[in-house]
This record gives sequence, C-alpha cells and structure tokens, in this order.
Amino acid sequence: MSTNLSGGQRRPSRPARRGLLACAVALLLASCGGGGSDTAGVGSGGTGTYASGRITAFGSIVVNGIHFDQQAAAVAAEDGSGSLPSALQLGMTVEVDATAVTASASRQDAVATAIRFRSELLGPVDSVGASALVVMGQPVAVTGATQWGGGLSAPADLAPGEVVEVYGFQDVGGNRFVATRIERRNAAAVSYYKVRGVVSDLNYTTMTCRIGGQLMSYVPTQVGGGWLADGRVARALLQKVPAAGRWSVQSMAAATPLVSGRGSAVLEGAVTALGPSSTVFSVDGTPVDVRRMAACAACSGLQPGAQVRVTGSLQDGVVFASEVTRLP
Repeated sequence: MSTNLSGGQRRPSRPARRGLLACAVALLLASCGGGGSDTAGVGSGGTGTYASGRITAFGSIVVNGIHFDQQAAAVAAEDGSGSLPSALQLGMTVEVDATAVTASASRQDAVATAIRFRSELLGPVDSVGASALVVMGQPVAVTGATQWGGGLSAPADLAPGEVVEVYGFQDVGGNRFVATRIERRNAAAVSYYKVRGVVSDLNYTTMTCRIGGQLMSYVPTQVGGGWLADGRVARALLQKVPAAGRWSVQSMAAATPLVSGRGSAVLEGAVTALGPSSTVFSVDGTPVDVRRMAACAACSGLQPGAQVRVTGSLQDGVVFASEVTRLP
C-alpha cells in the first residue's frame, strides 16, 4: 500500500521504503568497491585515521572521544569553501582526516591534516516550540546537548522567519532532524537554502524527490553522475522561494567520505539505510560492512535513525567494521 501525496505522487509504504533503502545500501557497496574480497588491509588509502562525528570538547577538538590537534589542519565546509580552525564550534558535525592515533592511559590523540564541517539544514524557521523547531517544513528536535550560536541559547530566542543553520543528524525512523548545534544566520547574506539527508520518493518522470518533508524539483544537469537514487544521502542547495509547493534545486551532490581509505575509522552517527541483511548498513550515508566481524550483537534489530558508533578501517569509501556499539 502507498500513501497519496500532494501533486499526485504516492509515498511508498514503510515496507517498500525499507526495500528501497536496502537497494540503496547494496548500490553504495557496489559503487564504492565494498562487498568483495575479504582480504584484510586498508585499500589504497594507506594508514592514518578517519573520523566522522560531532565536536564535543575543545583543548584540541574532541570528536568521537579522540583529541585531534587542529592547528595546522586544512579546514573547509562541505561545499569546498575554505575556512579556519577558529570556525569550528561545539556541536558541529565534522569529518577528520588525521595521523594514526596514539593512546596513553588517559586519552587518545592524533594530528588532523584536514577537517570538513557540514550542516543539515539552512533556512527559515516556520514555527518554534519549547523543545523543537520547524525549519522549511522539517521538524527539528532540540535536546539538552544542543549547542547554540549567533546569540541564541534556546528555541524561545527565535521567531518565525528568522534564518538558522542546523547541525546534527537526520532521524529517518522518527521523520525529523535532531540538532546538535543551531546558529542564527543573517537572512540578507544567505544566497541559498540547504537540506542534507536521505533521498526518497524519487520520480524520474516529474524530476522530483524528497529529503525529509521537503518536495524538491530538479533538472538532470543539476545532479550529474547518475548517482541519484532513493536511500542515498545527498546535499541539496535550494532556491530561497518555493514554487507550487516545491523547492527548486540549484545543485545536488551525493554525500561521500572526506577520504576514500584509512587504516583506522571511527564513525558516530545515525543509521540512514539498511542493507538486505543486518551485515551492511550506512551511517550518515557512509556504507558500513560488518561481515568481517565474528558476530555483531548491536546489529540485531538495527533500524534507521538508531545512533551507533562504528570502529574499523575505511577502504574504497566503505567502513569495514571491527566493532559496532549502540549509543543512547
């Protein structure tokens, strides 16, 4: 069964969406080179450390419990625009390319060579609640761990129409985004809006798709590469005024890791897609393969939106897990 949507589209039922997500993970593994040989190694990426998660502390920057010295790192936004280490803030979601981790009795350390930060939403506030916002039609949950910037300290500091940038993750299972940081932006200085998340309801005939609750229209030249499919994680830059209930895409790109291979990888984030079995899934769009593990108790009953920590190695864009842990 499917559900009617505005504009004559039909949203697939929950079992159908699970099937689409499974296909997306299978496609990701195939396109990234995963699922092949079980020979151990780090692929073409060599040694070093890749981490993806949020900044939880400073002194250096702490991501996934590892202290990364960021002073000499090349820092950039997800769109490639350069920045400075001083732009990094608590609660931002980042990817870090670094040296191998050294461990002492009290902590783990590495030297970051490149850091890429990203946000999930950039756009106007529709409404404000005690512990939630709606941004461009997308529900955004605020928790006790949410950090604030731009003169904000709580949802009550915002008014409908103000423009915010939301860092965090998409909770696919809960049909919402969860904010780890929210910053107020100068509306006059913003040239586009943005949403980053799982593609759904893709219709090649009408050239429309959704990320979360936003219906978007695109033309093939704005996408390119043939990667667009239901279940893929994408970043869409949008024109600021929707037309006929649709947001017009300026450009859209697939989410890919900052680097393709590293000897050590640590991910913390939300499950965005499940494969045909519990042995493959994706975390914030990065494919994870657990088939080299003797067993994965945390993978049993795993659902989209679940928070996990994955350690292993990154090979050809796929994290081959050695340990998976459920997070609160």
